[in-house]
Amino acid sequence: MADTILTVTIQRVAALDAGNAVSLIADLLWSEARRIGLPTTDVHISKRITVADGGVDASVIPPTPDSLEDSFIPEGRSGFQIKTGDSFKPWQKSQIKEELFGDKPPSKEALGTEVRACLDKDGTYVLVCTGTDPVGKEESEAIGHLREFFGDCGYAKAKVEVWGQTTIIGLLKAFPSLALGVNGLGGANFATHGGWSNQSEMKRSFKTGEKQQSVIQVLQDELRSDGKPVHVRVRGEAGIGKTRLVLEATAADDIKPLVIYTDKPSQLLTGPLMAELVREDSQFNTILVVDECDAENRALIWNKLEHYSPRMKLISISNDLDEPAGRTVVTDAPPLSEEQIVEIIQGYGIPENEARNRALIWNKLEHYSPRMKLISISNDLDEPAGRTV
Repeated sequence: MADTILTVTIQRVAALDAGNAVSLIADLLWSEARRIGLPTTDVHISKRITVADGGVDASVIPPTPDSLEDSFIPEGRSGFQIKTGDSFKPWQKSQIKEELFGDKPPSKEALGTEVRACLDKDGTYVLVCTGTDPVGKEESEAIGHLREFFGDCGYAKAKVEVWGQTTIIGLLKAFPSLALGVNGLGGANFATHGGWSNQSEMKRSFKTGEKQQSVIQVLQDELRSDGKPVHVRVRGEAGIGKTRLVLEATAADDIKPLVIYTDKPSQLLTGPLMAELVREDSQFNTILVVDECDAENRALIWNKLEHYSPRMKLISISNDLDEPAGRTVVTDAPPLSEEQIVEIIQGYGIPENEARNRALIWNKLEHYSPRMKLISISNDLDEPAGRTV
């Protein structure tokens, strides 16, 4: 099969530095937790790559052993140690010894605290290698060295796994957002949550009120439901904060790694990403956020994706107050409070006192959309310029 925008190569995985490698495995574990319905509180990630981590960078501690059925995450407790760079060769015994014990003689006490905690609970130690690809004999030798050293420390039946580049690439195939990110495409026409959040308008200050928090909760509840097709239609006036509201709602650890955002619905319908998502053998898990999505595009996109939901969930965003048929959940972005208006104005570099004065002008322009109100007050105009929305 020819390479696509979702094809991850060994070279891409090998290029990850320590921070990005930990972030990738963290997102992979959180994505899998969302897929199988495991609470994110059971996934623990250390992002402090320069601080001693007790021998593991990530751990999964499920409430019950059967919580991980049909998952690539090992049953029971598991601890993940992540190594980058092609100089680390786990099939060499000396390198495994140094990784487990540093410069100390092998002993249980010399193991990292989190490694001991994992093995004490009969958990699985997983060594993740993004810089090398131990397969066949090399993988067997690496596993053998780990078991030997753990046996010397009193863990005669220690469970271990070694993941190399090929294993990581295989696991990424279920999660297109993560594949886009590894391929460096997360800020293009189809953005990961990270690429989307780096857009200039999304980086401005955002203050949620009670009504916004209620909408965020509705969105998160829908995105975490797995027993039905999921399409949420978010409606509201231009400039009221629909897109930013959805960004905040999808920022949760178990939701964020699954998100692909686009404000080009027509390109989505005819482009390579949609072709990949709706392949007959597709097993993708994703949350597709489509902005500037009118009624026609909304209907066409959902017609293509509904068959694959709830593995693929859709949020469509529009200024149109249309009424979708079927099981689509419709939610309207709530109006902005006075404090939110002031904060938005301040986000454009206007001091607080002046922002409050301009907020008074905002409130007088009752026949105009929030976007046109912002244009007016930011240009010192009493009335919006140009065509109203």
